[in-house]
Amino acid sequence: MAHRLRSNRVKEWINRTVGLLKGRSAGNIAGSEEVKDLIMRRFENWLDEVLSGEKPLEGIDQELFSELTRSEDPGTAAPVKNTQDLYETWSAITALTQEVKLQGRAFRELSHRLEGLPHSPAALERMAEVHRETVAQAVALTESLRSTLYERQRELEREAERCARNTFLDAVLDIRDRLMIGLKTTRESQEALDALGRSPRGITGWFRAKPPLVRQTADIAAGLKKGYLLGLERVEETLQEYGVHEIPCAGERFDPATMRAVDIEETTDLPDGTVMDVYRPGYARDRETIRTAHVKVARRPHHSQQNGRQIDES
Repeated sequence: MAHRLRSNRVKEWINRTVGLLKGRSAGNIAGSEEVKDLIMRRFENWLDEVLSGEKPLEGIDQELFSELTRSEDPGTAAPVKNTQDLYETWSAITALTQEVKLQGRAFRELSHRLEGLPHSPAALERMAEVHRETVAQAVALTESLRSTLYERQRELEREAERCARNTFLDAVLDIRDRLMIGLKTTRESQEALDALGRSPRGITGWFRAKPPLVRQTADIAAGLKKGYLLGLERVEETLQEYGVHEIPCAGERFDPATMRAVDIEETTDLPDGTVMDVYRPGYARDRETIRTAHVKVARRPHHSQQNGRQIDES
């Protein structure tokens, strides 16, 4: 509908122009300059009317302008000169109008976007300074978080390594304790057999009755002892590789950091708090206690302590 309306207006303007040219050929208009001025004024009025309420034309078909060169009476109508120049001029004006509208729309959009921004150099410099400070703080925070994460990761690795090492050492120490118990039992059995062989009475008949059994028992005890010693030797080498050593307890002063008193015996033969016996050895690695020792501690009788106080007071 809009295209048809624009075409009608163009044809109307062309008809007016053709009529004007016909009138000039008939002698209605004397000078060519007046004709040009009149055509330009009508063209400007028509162009303002068209562009005031509608979008600019994207171009005019060549066939519409061909109406300017045609005449109802070819013998009497004068040819219109410079039609190509007029078409090019009209196309250029139409394209320029459209371009101006597009540029104006883009400029308004850019103005709306720039309204919220400060325009003074000082404000822009402050914004840049704040941006640089923010970036610097973000970089520093990132480095701090990275360092903290790295330290935390290293701490977790060390803790996991320590737990795994202690678990392994607990198993090795338990094996050592079992080997020590077996070695102790074997030695006691050998001592009993030796004592039995040295008995002057009642044993001669038993030895004479079963000498192979006695020798076999002694050989078994010797083999067990040798096996226990070999196992303990290998366990001791492993503990030395990890820097583990046994905590000395027998005859030492009770230390609650490395020892645990599981038994107390009252006696006057030893100073108060002296370790009398070790039920389970304790072990340490560097300054870290891996296993506390279970010990029996000596304690003076209660009446002896009271007598000692009375002697001191007197």
